[in-house]
Amino acid sequence: RLGDPIRQVPVVSTGQVQIRPDHGASSWRPVIWRLLASRRWAGPRPGNAYLVHHGDGPVLFCTGPDRASVTDPAHFPGGMTRVPYDRLARFEISP
Repeated sequence: RLGDPIRQVPVVSTGQVQIRPDHGASSWRPVIWRLLASRRWAGPRPGNAYLVHHGDGPVLFCTGPDRASVTDPAHFPGGMTRVPYDRLARFEISP
């Protein structure tokens, strides 16, 4: 289109994420129960960012986790509160 401010939107892979199979499905069971009871991980899913080439300059939209959630052990609360967070997802961040 003539005058379109967005020229291109390439996808940039930032890694992979795995979640519990029950976490991604609807169920009558509460989410916390599904997280605590599940012993399996679903196959890896891509973690992506989108680089929008705009007429005013590039804009990067990252759809993944906060980097601190992967690199900082103190990012999530401790004690029993941490248990659901540890079971929520597994991330592999790529350079």
